[in-house]
Amino acid sequence: MTPKLSIIIVNFRSSQELEHCLRSLHVATQASLEVIVVDNSPEDGAKEILHSSGFHGHYFPQSQNIGFTKAVNFGTQHAIGETLCIVHPDVLFEGHSLDRLIAWVDQHPRTVVGPRQRDPQGDILTTAYPHTSKRTIWGPAEHQGSPWPRSWHPALSWISPQLMYSLDTRVAAEPQLVPVLNSSCLVASRSVWEEIGGLNEALQFVGLESEWFKRAEELGVTAWYIPEAIVFHEQAASVGKIDGWKVREITNRDRWWYARRFGIVAIVGLAIVLWFERILRPHDAA
Repeated sequence: MTPKLSIIIVNFRSSQELEHCLRSLHVATQASLEVIVVDNSPEDGAKEILHSSGFHGHYFPQSQNIGFTKAVNFGTQHAIGETLCIVHPDVLFEGHSLDRLIAWVDQHPRTVVGPRQRDPQGDILTTAYPHTSKRTIWGPAEHQGSPWPRSWHPALSWISPQLMYSLDTRVAAEPQLVPVLNSSCLVASRSVWEEIGGLNEALQFVGLESEWFKRAEELGVTAWYIPEAIVFHEQAASVGKIDGWKVREITNRDRWWYARRFGIVAIVGLAIVLWFERILRPHDAA
């Protein structure tokens, strides 16, 4: 029997988070599902966690860390569900959250959807972005939260378009059409995923969502933020376990990819915005 939903999770030294994520799946949906774990750190115990989860699953260990985008593409190629969900292992689902995302995709087939995400303290995270922003070119690891007062966000959206989406995602009560969604939890039909194609394997940390959603937009596939579907996201559980020098190396490689695409003027402009924000952001005492 073909499952309704395939869950694709890329693991890297996040077995504890993965165990919690799988437990939360039991309340997230009533749909038949399979769980696919692509494991970039097979020594981590993820295989045993998947097998004890109670879900029908497939475990694919990798001999080395092949990166997030390549692992996602590998997982989707082995998925057989009608609908695909790409999710990070540090995401916890609220009750029926996946059911709400699946229902939207069933009613609006040419869409990709993402949930409202909260951090462990319950604060709403910004998970929708413009195609060109600090996140897409400079990278999320460099942006340690906006120093601009929230009341200023609407007026400053011309400086940093991401501020507009930060405000919208906090206050939205109804589904919102957005340009780009965070890749930590995405749901789409199999046919839409195959039409857009996999994630760009030349990118790992910076801009992979923007590049993929740009291709989707060109095909007439829209992105929707669904606030009634709620998940909790710890953020960067896997990235934080990669050596700092390796993260910088990969991030800089991604930035050069975007520099060639957007040109030096875009890079310089975003660097100036980032410099202003660092001036405003208080520094830790020595």
